[in-house]
Amino acid sequence: MEFTPEPAPSRRSRPTLRRSPVAPPRSGVCARLDALPPVEGLLRARSRLCLQPASLPVAAACLASTLAEGCTIVVEPTGAVRVLDDRTLATLVRAGSLEARAALRLAAPKECVDESDLLAVARALRLEQDLLEADVRALWSLNSLDDELVLQSFDPAAANYLLSEAITSYTEVQLSEARLPRLPRRFAGELLGSVMVEIPPGDTTVWESSVEIGVRLGPGSENRDCERTIVFDRPSATWHLGD
Repeated sequence: MEFTPEPAPSRRSRPTLRRSPVAPPRSGVCARLDALPPVEGLLRARSRLCLQPASLPVAAACLASTLAEGCTIVVEPTGAVRVLDDRTLATLVRAGSLEARAALRLAAPKECVDESDLLAVARALRLEQDLLEADVRALWSLNSLDDELVLQSFDPAAANYLLSEAITSYTEVQLSEARLPRLPRRFAGELLGSVMVEIPPGDTTVWESSVEIGVRLGPGSENRDCERTIVFDRPSATWHLGD
């Protein structure tokens, strides 16, 4: 179904020999988690995660495959609104053929979504309203603002999962390796307990057998030392979160 509305405005593993030369790291990771109080029409408390860099289609497919079952309403840059089942969403994302500026997850199968539901999502986005208010079955929403991804969710696991994915992807680039085991979500949740998480690329060191990632927690000077360290040990393929 699709329609097109009017366009919208731990312990550390011990490193061995250092790799030389080391490829320049990509931009780091920055995340901020806010607790949002219940409002009229949304009686449950929810959280908001602002994450960069991040791809909205990739984030939507990751969350759809991991959290509660349902379907995803996607708003494309053209204004077209589509409802996708999980398999179709994953296929489009893998092919790199899905562009989106917003997404809303519903706790309902695709067959239970009609045109009025799509119109409600398009209207909420056009009026810059909270997408979670567009449907009583909503579980989480994603919006893309410049290079920042904004997740709002009733499930705290959603924020942990996205940060885990972001840090894992960052590490894969540092090591020039694909499909590393995911950073444990409990580690991401522990880091997000400080509200702000920043991984500056200049504080990442790649060794022959591991990568050591410095993490800054909470607000503060850009020149301050990192408070925590994430280590991925290559021989054991394990993650460690240290002080």
